[in-house]
Amino acid sequence: MKVLLLYLFIILSCYSVAQGFKSYYFVVWSSDRKLFWSDFKGNPPLYSKRDDLAAISSRVYIDDSSRNNDTIVISIVNVFDKFASWTKIKDTSQGKYALSHEQGHFDITEIYARKIRQSLSLLTNMKTFSPVDSVVKKYNDECEKEEDKYDEETNHGENLQEQGRWLFKIIEDLKELKEYKNTKFIIRIRQDK
Repeated sequence: MKVLLLYLFIILSCYSVAQGFKSYYFVVWSSDRKLFWSDFKGNPPLYSKRDDLAAISSRVYIDDSSRNNDTIVISIVNVFDKFASWTKIKDTSQGKYALSHEQGHFDITEIYARKIRQSLSLLTNMKTFSPVDSVVKKYNDECEKEEDKYDEETNHGENLQEQGRWLFKIIEDLKELKEYKNTKFIIRIRQDK
């Protein structure tokens, strides 16, 4: 019994450390958790193409957390990388518009995470993991193009009218894909007999 309790304690301790590690370096996307300037812990580059005031690094993280003979449980999570994201802006009223623009980037990444989940939910009887890789690549490429378009049309958040239009579009896209907000799901693997 003591050995079992010790084993359980070690497992829970490792899980707790891993969760702390994750929250120290990343913010996992949630409709209840918006970004703060204090989340941007990276250092601004010495040189940049324009007078950038902030940059965000968010990405879709995929983990096949468990496998058995005929299924894979996959987690698809949108994360904000605190140490790859930076800002020169202080938390002021002027900064709230720029922060809203950066939140828009994070939300666009969530839209594409949901599109990945939606597409993968249609896969059945996979023999290998390669269809997952091709779906992820396709939507990551599309996400990058969409974020470039977002920056171009909003002039990096400086065109407030376009920024408002984009934020409305982002909210609508998230609502449209709400069925795919769950980060974990099961994919069936085809068994050759």
